[in-house]
Amino acid sequence: MPLTAPNAKSFQISHPNGETFTFSTSVQGIRTSLTFADDTSTSWTSYTVGEAAPSTATGLDYSDTLYAWVRNAANASTTNQAYSESYMLDMVDPIVTGTAQSATNAAGQTVSASADDTGHLYLVLAADAAGVTSAANIYALSPEKWAHAAVSTVNTPVAISTEGLTAGTYKLFAVDSTGNLSLVGANDVTITGPNTPLKDATFESVTETGGNAFTNPTVLANGSDATPDIKVHLVDVAVGDQVELWVDGQLLSSHTAVANDVTAQSYTFVAANVQSKDTALNGNGVVGLEVKVFHAEQLISTSATPWLYDYQ
Repeated sequence: MPLTAPNAKSFQISHPNGETFTFSTSVQGIRTSLTFADDTSTSWTSYTVGEAAPSTATGLDYSDTLYAWVRNAANASTTNQAYSESYMLDMVDPIVTGTAQSATNAAGQTVSASADDTGHLYLVLAADAAGVTSAANIYALSPEKWAHAAVSTVNTPVAISTEGLTAGTYKLFAVDSTGNLSLVGANDVTITGPNTPLKDATFESVTETGGNAFTNPTVLANGSDATPDIKVHLVDVAVGDQVELWVDGQLLSSHTAVANDVTAQSYTFVAANVQSKDTALNGNGVVGLEVKVFHAEQLISTSATPWLYDYQ
């Protein structure tokens, strides 16, 4: 019996060091129990759905796999029952490695670092680094105070774009795929000018069928193509981030960033059907274009103001 939605009841198993797993069941009633143990245990603990207090699984090790299933409480035997759900415990913090280095905040500038686990690297302004105890603290900072990059291969240098960052001293962190945070990196990264800090994603061009192109997002693009190619400049993006094109306040298209997008710091929405999202707020076939970038479901970058494009 799966332990997934509909979520009628929930049960939490908490490891002593703070990691918590929630199992949700679609079964209610006093004769239904949740049974759990780790992969090295011969002793299983039962929990009746509806009990108020969660139980704590003790004696777990970071290399264990936690198993659980829902079964009828009257059936004491666990023989030949398939697991309903399992979680691989990961209690080990990653280690970030990076040399003392410097870069400017101009386009195309990068610094490098590595980690001993897959996940993400983060470059955080030193003045704010002391308050970082989780990735959520980083996401809460203003976008010009941090940058990030995905780690897909362990112990291999990864480039982190420094474009648009505030000038100053920065610290390195790593966060693995299960959310464990590294200690702060031993070496500082120095970012200097010349640019005014700006981490907003921007538009590079709107190109119509036949090659007519517009490149200035501050003025009305007076075109005649309802399905142009729209190229966006990605100031800070990592593999796996979501790049979204919005038209008149509505999502038109979403793209998951890949390595080529990160290297190019750009992506093109081909044959974007802007007319399909025209709410006529501007009238006469004029739409407002916006780009948004999401990392870990957090909005981290967006175009400052909509680019007005006339497709008629």
